[in-house]
Amino acid sequence: MSQTTLDTFITEPISNVPQAPQAPQAPQAPRAPRAARAARAPRLQAGGKLTVDKLVQNARDCGDHVHVTVVSLSWRIAVCSGADLVVVANERGGTAYDIDAPHARPQTMLGFDEFCGLFYRDTDLGGVGDMVADILQESEHNYVVLIDGSSRGFEFARLTGSVANHCLKMRKSAMAKTCRVTKPKGCVWKEVIAIFEKCKTTVEMRESMTNYYNTQLFNKLGT
Repeated sequence: MSQTTLDTFITEPISNVPQAPQAPQAPQAPRAPRAARAARAPRLQAGGKLTVDKLVQNARDCGDHVHVTVVSLSWRIAVCSGADLVVVANERGGTAYDIDAPHARPQTMLGFDEFCGLFYRDTDLGGVGDMVADILQESEHNYVVLIDGSSRGFEFARLTGSVANHCLKMRKSAMAKTCRVTKPKGCVWKEVIAIFEKCKTTVEMRESMTNYYNTQLFNKLGT
């Protein structure tokens, strides 16, 4: 009986076995580059006379349905191109604000009516902060630009924005997390913010800020 060898079973090298033809693959379309997501302006911004136009445009770029209100702490800035509405805010006693009016030196202090007007007015409990909060809560399409008479609003416009933000917090509004501004640079105003942020109601904030001005800020800032 002949011995079967391994060569008997190998009839053709694997490499020589014809392969079934494969259908050509269609070329993949190149991926479109991802468009960079444009940064949206916050609904509450603070600035001054040199930056107001840019801030308004930033808000305007957020959509076709945006309504931009400029709240001015200076009666000298009552017109702003691009804004839907300009509101000149009033002090505690009802006089229009004139913060950082043209003088030899920039304004660094606030009088009693200027300061307290941010928190309340004699005619009701609502000050400038409450007015701004009302505008923001009225519609998600409302944007507010706060300005004073200085170049960039680093102090008083930012202070007012911080008051408005706390008004939203006291109303337990979710938009308080997004409607924020950079805090003022001055240490005095940072101290003021630290105090009124502890208040839980508008009445409490009114009483706290009146007392603080009379006992602390009067000597620092003058009348």
